[in-house]
Amino acid sequence: MLLLGVAGNLYLLTGESIWIFTISTFLISMAIVANNMLSALIADLVPDRSLGRGMGMYRFTCDLGTVFGPFILGLIVDRSGFGAASTLAAGMIMVGVIACAILIPRSTTQKPTEQVNKA
Repeated sequence: MLLLGVAGNLYLLTGESIWIFTISTFLISMAIVANNMLSALIADLVPDRSLGRGMGMYRFTCDLGTVFGPFILGLIVDRSGFGAASTLAAGMIMVGVIACAILIPRSTTQKPTEQVNKA
């Protein structure tokens, strides 16, 4: 899902036609829709006793990005142009992809037999 955001931001740089803009916007929009799945991932990874704090920190960081991201990208557009802002956005998303690949375990849920045995 994050890779869709990277692809959309980078594809936006390849041309100036309405079709490239439409496809880029579609890819970025799909990444934003799929981004809601991260809440479920956070809920799986955070221990039950810290779930409120974990979800709160997740929402807080998302809200910070929503508030300050457009402002910062606007400043970059003013100084360096749209290409630099789009490249920076793609790079930041790619850092997230690499962090997820390194830090998130391959299996986050218990096997059904382990869940039954706990009950």
